[in-house]
Amino acid sequence: MHQVARLENSAAEFASKLDDGLRHAIFHNEHPTAMQAAKIPALVQERTKQVHDLRIRIDRSRALLEEDELTEKEAALELHALRCASASPVRRLPSELLVEVFSWCQSDDESDGMSALTVSHVSSQWRAVALGAAELWTRLTVTRTYAQNQDHWQQIVAWFARASPLPLDIRILPKVRRPTSPTPEYPLFAASSAPQLSAQVGKLVLHPVCQLDVTGLLYHPGASFPQLTHLEIDNPDWTIVTDVLPTFHCPTLRSVVLGNLYGFLKEKLPVGFPLPWSQLEVLSMDGFTEYDDVGTVFLSCSRLRKADLNGNSVGQISEELNSSGIVFSRLEDLILELCDFPWNIVHLAHYPALTKLRLTSAGAGWSCKDHLDGLVALADHMPALNDLTLGYIDMSEKVLEVVEPGDDNIAAVLAHLPSLRILRLENCRIHPSLFARLRTHDTEPAILPDLETLDLSDTQFLEFTPEETRRAAENLYRAVTSRATPAASCGGGLRRLHVGLPFGYIKSRGDVSFASLTERLHSLCPEVHVQID
Repeated sequence: MHQVARLENSAAEFASKLDDGLRHAIFHNEHPTAMQAAKIPALVQERTKQVHDLRIRIDRSRALLEEDELTEKEAALELHALRCASASPVRRLPSELLVEVFSWCQSDDESDGMSALTVSHVSSQWRAVALGAAELWTRLTVTRTYAQNQDHWQQIVAWFARASPLPLDIRILPKVRRPTSPTPEYPLFAASSAPQLSAQVGKLVLHPVCQLDVTGLLYHPGASFPQLTHLEIDNPDWTIVTDVLPTFHCPTLRSVVLGNLYGFLKEKLPVGFPLPWSQLEVLSMDGFTEYDDVGTVFLSCSRLRKADLNGNSVGQISEELNSSGIVFSRLEDLILELCDFPWNIVHLAHYPALTKLRLTSAGAGWSCKDHLDGLVALADHMPALNDLTLGYIDMSEKVLEVVEPGDDNIAAVLAHLPSLRILRLENCRIHPSLFARLRTHDTEPAILPDLETLDLSDTQFLEFTPEETRRAAENLYRAVTSRATPAASCGGGLRRLHVGLPFGYIKSRGDVSFASLTERLHSLCPEVHVQID
């Protein structure tokens, strides 16, 4: 960098300087004197030579600088590589230790194994380590193609071998198919290896069009699934039921997800889908009809911890279950999104451990007045409930400040839920008098004494005037104020309030009354976290 070629004895070294008078004249466009004019031709020749020599010097200096920069860059890369090589775990740590470290690198999400592929492509040393860490290969996603040859078979066998003996999570997804695409005429899993492969499956997810790909694996004679814990089938094919499930042996199956059941079953679900229902801990079913008798299946799963039923109706209950009281001693989380109110599973079952319930009408909506007995029975059968979400229920009957015998409003239901801490009303119609009923008084016991969160973000109120809206906002403010601290009859006190628009007469943030509503409710802070959408 310090060796710069110089031009000896050049005009650039010994060029004369302009005197101040001549310099002033030429730069200010003034007429030079006769003596100054006589010097100009020689100075022009001299400056031409000087500029030429300086440009040559600059070009040579720039070339030397670029050469040094390239050399410095290569040296820096070599230095980095040398430092990394000396500190690389592949070179410094035993491969057995690296395999143990790699076994904890798999993420908990629905990964398709890309982390394993990425690591195995870094270098030959890292590839050997990655192939030796079975935990890296426990998730496999196959996108089904429509080629006529067995395009995935060798890769799948290799993947199974790398994960062995750990259970493998398999997701089989369909590729976008055109009308002219041929249908695969072979099973994705070769039947000859089905017993060995099925013994390694821990989680199996089948999407539409892909179920025939594993038919050979599932009902191969003698094949079983000793490690299968989760089975998920979307829009199940009828052949899965008729040909596969009758020989389906899975003693460790604990979780089943069945999606898009509409128009699928030729027989009722308890008969047409022969799974070991009684051993399940997680059950999710979507798109069923009244014909499927999902209620019988649900009541057969007494070991459930979590259930999600989303469909038309739970249907009829079998006679042996209809005459016996079912106790879900482990069920903690229940979601019911149905068109018809689930009278049978409400009255026939008890849920002593249930802490979270979501009950939503998936049809035209339910009336609290029409289904009051069922709602009260549901509350009585769930003594530990502390998180309740009600959706699309008409609660517009006026609520008295004191619950009286014969009341047909939501307050009569809430009075049976003393342990409730979170209440969400989604797309429900309520009467603003409910706010007055939620106020706590020293003279009488309060309903929902331990309420901490009140979510009215999607709640609809009856149409009323600006004056009635103002009164409703005031009643809500007083109800929350009375619960904002652990005073008197309240437990921990109300901590969160979520209100959404429209709020009675107030339809949007542009309404004149919105500012007063916001000011009134936000005055509850910081004791209560208030959110207004």
